[in-house]
Amino acid sequence: MTAFGATTIARARITGVHSADRALATRLAVAGMLAGADLRPAGLPPAAVLIVNRLALPLDRRLPVRPGGRLDPVWERAARAAVDDLYRSAARPLDDAVPPGCPAVLFRDEAELLACLALDISRGRAAERWWWQAYAGRWGSLTPAKIAPLLADSPRSAPAALQILADRGVVTDVLRRISSPEARTLLRVICEAFDAPQPNLSASPVAGRHSGRPSSPVDTSTGEDGWVIAPWSRYVPSEVTFHGLTPESACLLGVALTLAHSPSVAQSTAFTTAVERWWQAETDVHRDVGALEQPGTLRPESVDSGETMVIRERQSSLAAQDSVAVLTDDAVRQSADRERPGSPKSETLLPVGEGGSLLPPDSQRAEQEQADRDGPTALDPPVEGTQASVLNLETAEWLDGVATELGGVLFLINLMQRLDLPNCFERDWQLASQIGPWGTLELLARGLLASELPTFPRVGNSDLRTDPLWSALAGIDGRRAGELPGGAIRLPAVLRVPATWAQWLNTDPAEQVVDLAQLTPLAGGLLDGVGHHLRVWLAAVLPLLRAMLSNALGEGFDPLSDLLLRRGQLYVTSSHVDLVMPLGSVAMPVRVAGLDFDPGWLPAFGRVVQFHYE
Repeated sequence: MTAFGATTIARARITGVHSADRALATRLAVAGMLAGADLRPAGLPPAAVLIVNRLALPLDRRLPVRPGGRLDPVWERAARAAVDDLYRSAARPLDDAVPPGCPAVLFRDEAELLACLALDISRGRAAERWWWQAYAGRWGSLTPAKIAPLLADSPRSAPAALQILADRGVVTDVLRRISSPEARTLLRVICEAFDAPQPNLSASPVAGRHSGRPSSPVDTSTGEDGWVIAPWSRYVPSEVTFHGLTPESACLLGVALTLAHSPSVAQSTAFTTAVERWWQAETDVHRDVGALEQPGTLRPESVDSGETMVIRERQSSLAAQDSVAVLTDDAVRQSADRERPGSPKSETLLPVGEGGSLLPPDSQRAEQEQADRDGPTALDPPVEGTQASVLNLETAEWLDGVATELGGVLFLINLMQRLDLPNCFERDWQLASQIGPWGTLELLARGLLASELPTFPRVGNSDLRTDPLWSALAGIDGRRAGELPGGAIRLPAVLRVPATWAQWLNTDPAEQVVDLAQLTPLAGGLLDGVGHHLRVWLAAVLPLLRAMLSNALGEGFDPLSDLLLRRGQLYVTSSHVDLVMPLGSVAMPVRVAGLDFDPGWLPAFGRVVQFHYE
């Protein structure tokens, strides 16, 4: 098994040792020599995992064993060349196209490996596949009881793994194998890994509290009817149905998909509150449906006029939204009648809108129409057709990485971490919840570059306006290719510079107040399409960032040539962002300032970000 900078050899078979006394010494010598072997094939993406079944070298490439000696470089080159051949012909189990006798398999990252392993376990075929033998040895067995521990052992990759399974419509095959207590535990460890608040899944609904649509909550204590759309519905692929999942597993999947798409949304208090509302409605639904399904519990003649009950619309084509509607007493009678043997089947219980969504009751339509006029919020369902338009980062182009001239843009992540961006502007601007860290990174980079492009219109043969880095940032952020970050952020009268920035600016934080009315919105070709409010925010913030960067990198600092302009190979997967650069591209001022250090796992960004120098 090999990935960037790490090689694991599960078993090495040694021949030619005839003395039992020498067996142990030979084994230790070989283990020591192989421990430092570089068997990584050329071009293997940094986050990828290559699993090789068997590596056999010709007799003329035998490994000379010398206790305490170094690995023979001729043998190492021959072994690496053999692994390279296996890598070029490796199959991807995610595509379910592993031919018999295939000697190697490839996974783009840990999340893809985890998704394939969990799916194979759920379908009882993991033991048949040689590439899982090392994992069987680690876990003792690969039975369905191991699925939850496997996911919990890699909580940073679990949301991306569930997203991969959801995109292929098989995620429920895995989650049906997880018990309710396991789903609760898994939800907790994932939320902890992402620094997201854990929803309170109380078994009993709070008295006097009921679920409403996140944009227009309804309090049934006033006697009004209500309905619920799960807060994660915009992130659920159309291929996914929640049918057969326990409420705990449904909540786990919904939160995980939100974390995979937009960690900043899942980390917000508003999202957690909406999840808890959904959970309370779901608890009511399951309790009342259970009452309906118990013989003799509910009879049509026992329902008084005007009585209402909340039940699940079990046959909805949009089961992923887990819509809950209020049924009148006539609908309850129809439901009870359908349970009687010989009764006519009727599937029409509720008014249905376009796309199969349930229409709200008359008492809510006016409120819903007003919410529609106000525009979508961070938790509203998506506009039809937006989900399939985002950049596909699994195309052949991205599997092998893409060349970028703007790799140094990712260095700004370290600056954002130190300045607590975008969270420090959440209260006044909602920058974290509306734009998110990836969108903020792109805005800062475009703003810094906007005034430089006339001087540097082209770099080599690459136009900076069309550099693939922008497509990568959009794809990671769940936006369409070419769609710039945007949101309905507010524009306060002044911008208060966060107090933590004062040490970087060498100024008194009490003096750092910017009058936004006096600013001209930032402009430039790279900002075409960015909203007025965000360009005003950039006009206020970028001079401060330039001052901080100048203090760190020295006078005469140029944001393009001294920081952002870094040629490299960019790899993006569902869980990793890796930038591979030549060793000669290291700039000492940037290194001293700590801007090119590996950020590693970033909960707010939802990915592992690493810089590699070759």
